[in-house]
Amino acid sequence: MALWPRCTPILPRTGRAAVTAAMLLASWAAPALVSAASDAAAATTPSGIPWEKSFRNAMKKARAAGQPVLVDFWAEWCHWCHELDATTYRDPAVVAAAAAFVPVKVDTEGSLEEKQLSAAYDVEILPTIAFLSPRGHVILLRDKFEGPEAFASTLALAGKSAVSVMGWEETLSRRPDDLPALTGLGAHLLEQGRFDESRELLERAAKRDTDRPVDERKRTRVLLGRIQEHAEHYADAEKLLKAALALQPPGSEDADAFLRLGETYAKWGKPDSAREALARAIETGGGSPIADQARHALEAVPPR
Repeated sequence: MALWPRCTPILPRTGRAAVTAAMLLASWAAPALVSAASDAAAATTPSGIPWEKSFRNAMKKARAAGQPVLVDFWAEWCHWCHELDATTYRDPAVVAAAAAFVPVKVDTEGSLEEKQLSAAYDVEILPTIAFLSPRGHVILLRDKFEGPEAFASTLALAGKSAVSVMGWEETLSRRPDDLPALTGLGAHLLEQGRFDESRELLERAAKRDTDRPVDERKRTRVLLGRIQEHAEHYADAEKLLKAALALQPPGSEDADAFLRLGETYAKWGKPDSAREALARAIETGGGSPIADQARHALEAVPPR
C-alpha cells in the first residue's frame, strides 16, 4: 500500500490560542462581521467540489439543511493540499459523494477566525480534513492526502458516522439527560480524541445512570478512566476503573477495565500492580482481542 506524504506540522500545542470549538460556535450565534480574508479563503474549484466561502456560512447552511460539514484545513505552502484540489476533489465520484456534505475550506494561516478554528480542532498536520456535525462535533478526521478511491471510502464512512452523531445530538437537544445519547456521543468523541468534550458528556451520564444496566455503567466509568489516564491523572483513573470493577455482577466490560487499569499502573510506575491487573485482563478476557492486548502490554512491563 502506498503511503502518501503529509505536509510539515504547522502549529505546536503550546502557545496556541486558548479557544475551544464549543466557544467559537457559541460566539457565532451572535451577530458578527465575517472577515473579507475568510470570505476569500476558498473559491469553488472548477468542475470540482463547490466549496463554501466561509466556515460561518457553511455551519449556518448545515444547520438549515441538516447536513454534516466537510472542512478542508489547508495552507498556501502545503503541496499535498494543492494536490487534493488538483486530483481528489475533481474526481466525479468524490464530487457526487461530497454533495451529502456542506464543504468549506479553512486557511490555517488566514484570518484570525480561521486560525482560531485550526487551534480549536487541534490541526497540527496538513492536509487535515474534518467532518463535523452541524453543531460542531467531530465526526471523523483525516490528516493525510487521500486519492479519489480512498477519499470516496472516507466520505462513505463519514456519512455513516454522521447519522449516529447527529442522531445523538438531536436526542440531547430534546432530552439533555438521555443516557444512551450521552454515552454514545461521549464514547464517539473519545475515539476521535476530543477528550474534554467526551468527559463532560460521560460525567453527566455517570451521575444519572443508577438504573441503567450494569455493563453500561461499567463502560461509562472505563471510558472516563481512559480519559484520566490520557491526562496522566493516574489516581483518578485508578479510582474510576476500580469503581467499574466494583459494580456487581461481573460483566463483559471487566476485561477492558482490568486492561486499562494495568496500562495505567504501568505508566504510573507501578509494575507489580500492572502485572496483576493485566493478568486478570487475560484471565477475564479469554480469547478476546482485549486479552491479546493485555498479553502484549504485559510483555512490555519491566520484569521483577
